[in-house]
Amino acid sequence: LYTLEEVNGETMLRLVIDTEYKIWFAKLMSPLVARDSQKTWEEHISQLKKAVEASAVARSSSSAVAR
Repeated sequence: LYTLEEVNGETMLRLVIDTEYKIWFAKLMSPLVARDSQKTWEEHISQLKKAVEASAVARSSSSAVAR
C-alpha cells in the first residue's frame, strides 16, 4: 500500500508492506529480512527521486530556452 502526500510543499511517498510468515524459520529470520528489504526499498526510492528531479529540471530548462 502506498500513498503520496504533500508535506511542506514536497511530495512524500509512504509505503507500507505487511508480511505474514507461515514457516517457523522465516518467522525467526523476519527481523533480518525486514531490515534488508527496508534498505533495498530506500535505495530504489532514492534512485526514483533522483530520476524524477532530473526530469523536472530538464523540463524546466527546456521551457526556459523555448521562451
